[in-house]
Amino acid sequence: MAEINVTDLTTKALNGTGAFDELMQAVSVNLIEEYSKNRIKGADYSTVYLGAMTAVMQQALSFILERQTSDKQAELLDSQKKLADKQIEGSELDNQLKTKQLIKMDSEIYLLQQQELNLAKELEKITAEIALINQNTANAAIQASSLTKQQAKIEAETALLSQKKFTEQAQILDTVNGIAVTGVVGKQKALYAKQTDGFDRDAEQKLVKIFADTWNVRRSTNDKEGVAGTGLEDPNIQTAVSKAIVGIDATFTVVPPPPS
Repeated sequence: MAEINVTDLTTKALNGTGAFDELMQAVSVNLIEEYSKNRIKGADYSTVYLGAMTAVMQQALSFILERQTSDKQAELLDSQKKLADKQIEGSELDNQLKTKQLIKMDSEIYLLQQQELNLAKELEKITAEIALINQNTANAAIQASSLTKQQAKIEAETALLSQKKFTEQAQILDTVNGIAVTGVVGKQKALYAKQTDGFDRDAEQKLVKIFADTWNVRRSTNDKEGVAGTGLEDPNIQTAVSKAIVGIDATFTVVPPPPS
């Protein structure tokens, strides 16, 4: 009786000679034909392929087991013929032959069961490997998507840091990267400059007022108090007023007083 070997089922090659290999070759040809004619689409291909592979595996196992059974039946008939011949020679030899045949049959049955179990485990292993490949493919796609998002995040953070750098520079510089500071920061800097200038001008005006008030007090007590040497001469006053008009961006013209 022929033993069942894994190579009877598959030689682990796409063009193998095992029963599974040859049946799968035929199935693959038909699947490719159906796919090329767009009768099987997209994800349906993998579903049909897995279902076909499972069916082919079962059919191949059944084919091998049936062949084993046929061989066993043929051997049994041969043993029965030998048994009949031995019965003529004597009952003792016949009993010995029967005993040996029973032992042999038990061994063969055990071997057949063990081989069937091994084939079932092999099929289970193949199914698990297919599931693992599918999971690894899905994981790789997820990882690629995650890397793309991380890269986009890094680029956005880099751009933000660059912008923050320019913003910080704009706080202390009038030009950043060769461009004058404008926008909110530019307006704030201009406001601070005007406020500083306003404080300076206010201090100057207050100082001049103090001097003028001092002269007015002296003048009010002495009609002969003159302005000479006080800085309050008309030309000086006109110069100060003209400068103030320019400072406030006024458009009218100061008319000089008529000669005395």
